[in-house]
Amino acid sequence: MSRACSWLALLAALLAACGPGPVTLTPSTPTAMPAPEIDELRFGVVGQARDVNLWALFDQEGAGYANYALMSAYWPRLYTLSIPDRQFIPQSAQGMPAPVALEGGEYIGTVKLRPDLRWTDSSPFTAEDVAFTVNTSLSFRLGFDWKAYYDFDVLAHAEAVDALTVRFHFIHAPDVGRWQYGALQGPIAQRAYWEPRLSEAVKMLPPASLAAQVDELGLSMAASQEQVDRLLAALSSNTPGTGAFQQADSALRRARESMNQTAVKFAGLQAQYEQALSAARAELYAASHAGEPTLGIWMPAGRQGETWVNAVNPDFPFGRPGFARASYHFFAAELDAVAALENDEVEALLAPDGLSREIISDRIEERPPLVSAHNTAANARFIAISPASRALADPALRRVFFCAIARVPVRISMTTASIQSFVSSDNTFWQNPDLAGACSDLAVPAQAIEFLKASGYTWQRESSATEAGQGLMLPDGTLFPAITLLAPAESIDPQRAEVARFLEQSAAEFGIPLSAKLVGAEEIRYAVYSSGQYDMAIIGYRLSAYPGYVCDWFGQGNPFGYSAGSLTAACDALQTISDLGAARGLIFEIQSTLVRDLPLIPLYQAPIFDSYRDLVYPFDSVPGGLSGVYGAPALAIPSH
Repeated sequence: MSRACSWLALLAALLAACGPGPVTLTPSTPTAMPAPEIDELRFGVVGQARDVNLWALFDQEGAGYANYALMSAYWPRLYTLSIPDRQFIPQSAQGMPAPVALEGGEYIGTVKLRPDLRWTDSSPFTAEDVAFTVNTSLSFRLGFDWKAYYDFDVLAHAEAVDALTVRFHFIHAPDVGRWQYGALQGPIAQRAYWEPRLSEAVKMLPPASLAAQVDELGLSMAASQEQVDRLLAALSSNTPGTGAFQQADSALRRARESMNQTAVKFAGLQAQYEQALSAARAELYAASHAGEPTLGIWMPAGRQGETWVNAVNPDFPFGRPGFARASYHFFAAELDAVAALENDEVEALLAPDGLSREIISDRIEERPPLVSAHNTAANARFIAISPASRALADPALRRVFFCAIARVPVRISMTTASIQSFVSSDNTFWQNPDLAGACSDLAVPAQAIEFLKASGYTWQRESSATEAGQGLMLPDGTLFPAITLLAPAESIDPQRAEVARFLEQSAAEFGIPLSAKLVGAEEIRYAVYSSGQYDMAIIGYRLSAYPGYVCDWFGQGNPFGYSAGSLTAACDALQTISDLGAARGLIFEIQSTLVRDLPLIPLYQAPIFDSYRDLVYPFDSVPGGLSGVYGAPALAIPSH
């Protein structure tokens, strides 16, 4: 069954063939204001929550920022990422997990549970709950966040060995992204509550025999394709008109006809499979969750009109919050939420990507007792360089762009955070500390000029303390060509537009004739990822907590024309390593390789803005901002 959906892509192919650091959270000096009820923390959320069960919540059916802010802390995880430093730590598990090991021909990961945890109905939390949740997600082939946690392409099933021991069985060796940052951080539901309520949905799942037929036909199609490929090769190796050519041509027609017939059968069975699966999922999403036991820091406490309320779990399984309740007030527009904060109707604002810069500057900054919080978002900006550009191919020149030219706009814009490699600046566990001083020898323009001279570059007029350089000459003696930097128009991304203009000015100091061209986002995407008709472009990527994405960015066929044997070897090893320490070493190595070669030039991380009042947090900054951690209600403390 695990292969059934993978054949869909194959079918389509076959049919076609046949045809600076974060700004700290510094509150303004508070003034005398009416104090809110001290035991309740009130959030203003931009968006609207919907009443969904957890199966829908973590799938596309019920996903949404407002829902996550309200509900995501109801269920336990085996492990989680700490706030604010985002370290991988146990939550409902005992100790740190061992790497997945090969046992009896299977890849197995074993986790021990804490013995002291109980659901809100007082029943014990057990390995049966973990196995039930994992296997339900796999059986229904749930997507979105469920698949990110319990990936049915990698994870076969889970089993409860005893009350406090759960074993994960993998189809093949998982990496850290699928183990520590996947299966071990997924939400866990109570088996005793959900198992009887899902009986009808389980009955609607496609029968195993149908999945087996889909798999069998898929294998048959793959074999037919191999035969067609062989016959095509035989046909091309024979002279048209000869007996051998005619024989191969006849055999090829028969093979294609057979493959088409199999494809039609497969399409029909695949449609049956998907229809049954879709109906079963709909039944799953619709299952009532009234009175569901939970096991988190917070538990649902009902609604008061349009306000939803969470109450603290009186068992304090994962720490004692500073408030007894957290209420959530939802607003369709950002301005309405800001007005509620100004009027002391809420203590903190939450929005999917934080608040807009305009709101912060116009309505919140310098207005006690409102606090303006600036942190780094997960969105990072890089300079992409066309692999076709001969002038920009030199690693020495790229290093000057990275260390001297690109640092200028970052230093000027105080709301950005310089990114020193390809990992978030605040992801300290995965950030290679050896790269912190990678640009120390090029920290000032004079050092960069000397570095370029040592690399063979000359100028018609060299840069000085009073005049910009002119006429930069390549090491081969030719004049450096005029180059264009693509960036989004100011109406799309004012910060990238501003940075592009600074880069233009900064490059001119080195005699580099760079001109910024502000265009639409689609034009940039087409130039970088399709046509390749560009010199440089400012592009964005989202940096996840586990930086295995670097191997996706620079893997085979990447648009930057980059390949490095050491990176390929490290990425190949990373795919099957579930040891956190070993993976960390490989990520460090990959970062060093990328900073040496600079297939992309790291620029900065975008800022994320939040605001609150009458609260204190036990940290100065947090990756992704307060909105990124849904206001961290378990860590907020009343300021009076």
